[in-house]
Amino acid sequence: MLQIALRINTKKYVFFKTEFEETVFEYLSGINGEIVGQVKKGRWTFDMAVSGTNILIEADGSYWHSNPIVKKRDERKDAWCEENHFDLYRIDELAFYKNRESACQIIIDRMLKLDPNLEIKKNGQPYKSPNVADLA
Repeated sequence: MLQIALRINTKKYVFFKTEFEETVFEYLSGINGEIVGQVKKGRWTFDMAVSGTNILIEADGSYWHSNPIVKKRDERKDAWCEENHFDLYRIDELAFYKNRESACQIIIDRMLKLDPNLEIKKNGQPYKSPNVADLA
């Protein structure tokens, strides 16, 4: 199985199974530095999480997550998150490469709902979602 190591500011390594996971991590980390990779919760490992929140993120590659066995496992993972009060967001590979911002907008909005003062950056500039007030 392919594993990609990504060096982050803390000089630790995060091992991703796919290049797509690494790409999503880099994109989300550029928006907010509170993204951590390969997070273990219960018996499950999640691709990413927003540090200090109940937000978990899975980067669903098109090939792997179209497999019926993987789909069943994903359903069990989704159910576990719901039972244990975690918000799991899935980023579809095709949607991400078509429009990264749109594919990740729900995660950005959720981070801002939890902490309206959170510093979110897009293209290196501070960003506030225009509909954050509507999320309350």
